Amino acid sequence: MIKEPAHRLRAWLCLGPAMLIPLLASLFYFGAIPGVRVSPGLYLATKLFTLVWPLLCFWGWGRGLVGLKPAVSRRTRSLGLGAGFGLAIFGLIFLVNVSPLGSWLRQFSPQIAEKIKDMGMESHYILYAALISTVHALLEEYYWRWFVYGTLSRLTRFAHLIAGIAFAAHHVVVLAAYFGLLPGFLLGACVGIGGMFWSWLYQREGSLLGPWLSHIFVDAALMTIGYQWVFV
Repeated sequence: MIKEPAHRLRAWLCLGPAMLIPLLASLFYFGAIPGVRVSPGLYLATKLFTLVWPLLCFWGWGRGLVGLKPAVSRRTRSLGLGAGFGLAIFGLIFLVNVSPLGSWLRQFSPQIAEKIKDMGMESHYILYAALISTVHALLEEYYWRWFVYGTLSRLTRFAHLIAGIAFAAHHVVVLAAYFGLLPGFLLGACVGIGGMFWSWLYQREGSLLGPWLSHIFVDAALMTIGYQWVFV
């Protein structure tokens, strides 16, 4: 744990924007702010922020205070645990899709199609889905697990919970834009639980490979169902 008050303040100043900016940006690019249209430029700027901000903190203001040092000796076990969890959620997502709940959720597919069109992804969905499931999943693990959770773990015993809530927050906005407020919160809570599992796995094994592999399976399932709902 970081004990020095000045060092703790610097770490929190790195974490504050990290936990808030993805949420605030999602309120804009998913239309939660009245009169504001979806902006692909803002979306890309937010993703650039998630790539650059941890590096600026790591090498600058928060030098020596942010993130966790990865381990290299437990990658195989991390991959096994990550694959097991990812495959379990992969199967659960497809089971839900063929259940009455899945049928109910599918009624919102026109909203999903509209968002895909507004973001300019309609004619490149498969490429977009592949990038989301691999590159973007890695970016999120680097950002939310290594940087946000890793730094929180040096500041508070509630790091898993706080990091999970922060990770879920912008997903709630996205899901509420698709399915409505209450389903958005409930589905967002599932995202938060998944995020807490990934931070636990990262803390336990010291590697992002397992959480990343697990994340790939989950996003691949969601992107596949999205394709079925919108294009089939």
